Amino acid sequence: MPNPDNASHDRDRLQQAKALHRSGRREEAATIYRDVLAANPENAEAHRLLGVVLLENGKLNQAQHLLKKAQWLAPESPAVLNNLGSLSQAKGKPGDAEALFRSALMLEPKFVPAMCNLANLYQQQYKLPEAAELYQDALKVEPDTAALWNNLGNLHSRLGRYEHAHQLISHALQLEPDYAEAHANLGLCSFELGHYALALERGLHSLGLRPGHAATLNNCGNALLKLNRSGEALTMFRAALRADKALAEAANGAGLACRMEGRPAEAIRYLRRALAIKPDYAAAWNNLGLANADAGLAGEALSAYRQALALNPGYQSCHSNLLFCMNYQDDINPRALAEAHENWGIMHQHYADEWQVPALHYDGDRPLRVGFVSADFCRHPVAYFLLPVVRGLRERGFDCHAYSGTSVVDDMTSALKAEMLTWQQVSGLDDKQLCERIRDDHIDILFDLSGHTSGNRLRCFSLRPAPLQLSWLGYPHSTGLETIDYIVSDALSLPAHLHWQFSEKVLHLPSVKCCYEPPDYAPPVSALPADSKASITFGSFNNPVKLSDRTLALWAAVMQKVTGSRLVLSWKSLDDPTVAERLKDRFEAQGISASRLVLLGGKRQHETVLGDYAEVDIALDTWPFSGGVTSCEALWMGVPVVTLAGKLPASRQKAGFLGALLLDELVCFTPEDFAECASKLASNRDKLRALRRTLRARMQASPLCHQSLFCDELADTLRSLALEHAEQRRDDPTPAL
Repeated sequence: MPNPDNASHDRDRLQQAKALHRSGRREEAATIYRDVLAANPENAEAHRLLGVVLLENGKLNQAQHLLKKAQWLAPESPAVLNNLGSLSQAKGKPGDAEALFRSALMLEPKFVPAMCNLANLYQQQYKLPEAAELYQDALKVEPDTAALWNNLGNLHSRLGRYEHAHQLISHALQLEPDYAEAHANLGLCSFELGHYALALERGLHSLGLRPGHAATLNNCGNALLKLNRSGEALTMFRAALRADKALAEAANGAGLACRMEGRPAEAIRYLRRALAIKPDYAAAWNNLGLANADAGLAGEALSAYRQALALNPGYQSCHSNLLFCMNYQDDINPRALAEAHENWGIMHQHYADEWQVPALHYDGDRPLRVGFVSADFCRHPVAYFLLPVVRGLRERGFDCHAYSGTSVVDDMTSALKAEMLTWQQVSGLDDKQLCERIRDDHIDILFDLSGHTSGNRLRCFSLRPAPLQLSWLGYPHSTGLETIDYIVSDALSLPAHLHWQFSEKVLHLPSVKCCYEPPDYAPPVSALPADSKASITFGSFNNPVKLSDRTLALWAAVMQKVTGSRLVLSWKSLDDPTVAERLKDRFEAQGISASRLVLLGGKRQHETVLGDYAEVDIALDTWPFSGGVTSCEALWMGVPVVTLAGKLPASRQKAGFLGALLLDELVCFTPEDFAECASKLASNRDKLRALRRTLRARMQASPLCHQSLFCDELADTLRSLALEHAEQRRDDPTPAL
């Protein structure tokens, strides 16, 4: 007969080992399990528990041997069947795993570990209702088990029910305050709800309980990215990769961090590492496209976006990135580009009852309620153009409301917020929730400020949250949506012969499409650099992705006409040696020596960048995607800009600005005219000096910077539009909301 004292001693030892096992000290636990087996080779529980340790360590064959031995010794043990189910799942045999979990539950219907494992298996198989039912049944048996609340919360996270998930996981932490996994999962919920600082706090707390956990390090890196702390994020992602070299998500995150740091070549290396680990990783392909664009490789960017879309055809943000990048192609057919935008709308817009147009009741007797939707309420070109307008509309009796997807908060965010009647952070809202929020606010006119740029909420606009919907400022082409009523522009930026490229109607403002407010820290205009140098200095401070082959050919033709001229290029990625050398090689291929180039890169203060115009006599515009706020900055610093207007909307932004300044002679329509205009201007030092002295005053007097004039025109246009729409709705029998 077995010695009762020995059996009692074994139980005590196993309890001690289980405690070690649960605290993560698996090897110490395994030593005790082996000691028990050495003393009693027929101890089924010791076989089982040692098998679990080996299973967790990835030693599946050894684990199987021990668990089969445990099953032979204890054939009616639900715990053994449950562990064998986990083993089958680890071996990629989900059918066998399900059968074993169910066998365990047949022996003991309320055996919670098997219920939990079967629910986890169903989660992996996207059988989410079945998984939820099992977790809820398990909670009836063990309502105080924190892991069950945590797992149920994770399931609701997967369903996009982040607020409910947050409540469930918070309850898990009430039961077990030092539950590291629950802290990490609560951070993920906070992240999805747009609470990035809280997400970071939760993740760091989890790391304090579970140091070096790769997935949590990765999550903290993602939160830091959203908080615009890219250097710290990169440190987190690198730590995650040290903890788990096969964590593709961490390599992807490191690539994103390098992008934000202005190091596209390093970003590309990390993203290719992510794809080597996980070739079907659509998000990494998308991010590789973004990094290639940063490096000035538009063709490679397009290829990466298309690969992402081949893996995930419904990847809306990537599809928007593809459209944006197509605007940079110098050989794109205008009709093909227009059809690509139309196809985006067909593929991604919501087709639902919510298309019904809300009613607009307006006869001019009340303030119009205007909403602005953007992820760029920070130091971004959109915000520079928006701030004076919101201030002006508020002064003219408009109620302005912001729906912000901005994760970066800076002084521009604060300035915009001060001018808005309401400000709502909507990152955590899905399209329907955002639509309902806007409808509840009774917005009359809703502006999309993003188009197909990052963080856009175009799919929400397809649900028709407001009676009048306009797209403005953020994007030069069509949204592709039938539910956007108008694109806001002007007759020079978007003349009538280009309107066919838009699914929207084109709304021309009387003078110019936007208003530029120069920063108060802009340096004074300098003397003409050519007066102190022996040659003319051209310049462009545009994103390298705009430097198409035809742009370089345009500039090379100018520099060949102007003997001894130099070209200053400024962008943060130009201090990346790979990017810089590639650009120099491209100029060499155009016959321009690298010695004639000055490349300014790195993360520098905006004031410093503006000061660099003191070295530039004439700015050369890019083609087919012309400059926006960068061109306004050049003009404000006294530097004339020569542009080539083409057949694509993106090529005509500068034409509108120059037209507002009565500088139409700087708008060219052929490459030959461009070279002639720039070289002729370079030879006329008197004219350059005069422009240097007068451009700032000319801008201040023009609609481009005359805020009062511009805002009067915009306010009158919006009121007229609202009155016209309200009158049409009164005559329209279509039911309204």
